[in-house]
Amino acid sequence: MALYLAPDLIRHAVDRLRASRAQTRLLEYLIFRRALELSGGASAQVATGKTQPLFQQAIREWAQVRPADQPQAFFNPFGTVRAQDGGFRSGDFPSNGASDTVGRWGGSMSSPPFKRLPDVRPMTFVYSPSSAPDLERSFLQATSTDPDRNSKPRLADTAVWWLRERDLETLGFTEQVELSDLVGTLRTENGLTDVEQSALFDSSLI
Repeated sequence: MALYLAPDLIRHAVDRLRASRAQTRLLEYLIFRRALELSGGASAQVATGKTQPLFQQAIREWAQVRPADQPQAFFNPFGTVRAQDGGFRSGDFPSNGASDTVGRWGGSMSSPPFKRLPDVRPMTFVYSPSSAPDLERSFLQATSTDPDRNSKPRLADTAVWWLRERDLETLGFTEQVELSDLVGTLRTENGLTDVEQSALFDSSLI
């Protein structure tokens, strides 16, 4: 018998992620971290584009909510309560979304964590770990006087989103699964480090 996360749990997790301090480009960062892990880990390269199956898998896992030929096929839950589009992305997101966005980081970040290799086709990136202050400055909004907009995205909520469609039994979990188990799966499958966790997320499980 299959075991899935409850819809109410997913809904509440998404609501908190949307209202958090996350910048919307945190989604692209996590897509690249997943693609990097699928490609072999921190020393690997991430080749992007619609013909690259690992990169496309990472996009689907992090963002797809409907068949790609349907409207609003992809969704970004990070900080999108402030976005005019509500976080939804069209079906062309796999071809002109994450790779184009990350390709522009070099102009907006002093030390982007993914750097494009020049003169390589398809567009290919290498990972350069950032410090905690750089990560927070690059992917979180500045703190606010509004207490409802002053929280980092919760790691547990991020794990719930990550596993929103997964049969937990295929991961070896039972009905006694804990949030800490979900968080562990998120970190392992995306190669997230302690530095990334502390800089980008609220790690509380309550």
